Amino acid sequence: MKGLPASFESPANEWYSWMPNPRHSPNIRVLMTLAPSNYPLGFKDTLAGGDDPVTWTNTKYKMIYTNMGHGSKILTSQQQNLFFENALLWLGGRKQ
Repeated sequence: MKGLPASFESPANEWYSWMPNPRHSPNIRVLMTLAPSNYPLGFKDTLAGGDDPVTWTNTKYKMIYTNMGHGSKILTSQQQNLFFENALLWLGGRKQ
């Protein structure tokens, strides 16, 4: 999350809500979530509201899950591209 603003706008994407919510697992650390002010949103299914984490890590493992990355416009966001770069460097054990 280094170098990223506290909030940024994602390009058009395909979003999901999760049951159970990953936030309820003691080993999950949510890194990003959808802002409530953006509802309703979605391409396939419309999300009407709630807590929808989109990026998280499991503190027991070196892993990142992110819901971002669907669609032809996804690499048009500098902030999102920085997140992807940071994530890959962290997973690969390299510092920025």
